[in-house]
Amino acid sequence: MGEKYAIVEFEDGLQVIPSKWFNADLSGAYWPTFTTLNNKRYDKAVKLMEDPKCTWVQHPIVKIYGTYNNYELARRKLKDAELLSDINSGSEVQENLKKSRKIRAAKTFNDSSNDELSDDLVLTDIPQFPTKRFKTAKNRLTPFKNNKNLQIGKKY
Repeated sequence: MGEKYAIVEFEDGLQVIPSKWFNADLSGAYWPTFTTLNNKRYDKAVKLMEDPKCTWVQHPIVKIYGTYNNYELARRKLKDAELLSDINSGSEVQENLKKSRKIRAAKTFNDSSNDELSDDLVLTDIPQFPTKRFKTAKNRLTPFKNNKNLQIGKKY
């Protein structure tokens, strides 16, 4: 990876981490053991791209959203990713919704009660469209201007 920072989705949310914190196969990342209340220490560790310590815990990565060379750009993109992605819904819920949508779309109703209703709705006597009246101009001038055989001003 040539970029310095990455937006990563863990099981509990999104975060910007240095690329150094990834494990070898990019399936997990090392996470500092700082307290949750100490966000300044975490931000400092990310900005300075500290090397992972042996005491840090490795967490599985769900998805890598993007990599960036600039920390400020990565933070801005993190906010966009939080707004645009639905992190709180699990993949199982999304799969169930997709399956149920396909099933709902494939259903057809062949009830006899539905057929009776549709027969009642059919109109047997459809009213005709009103006829449009056209105004016709009598004795119009010919539309041909360059015709030598016609006399100018001749009416048809």
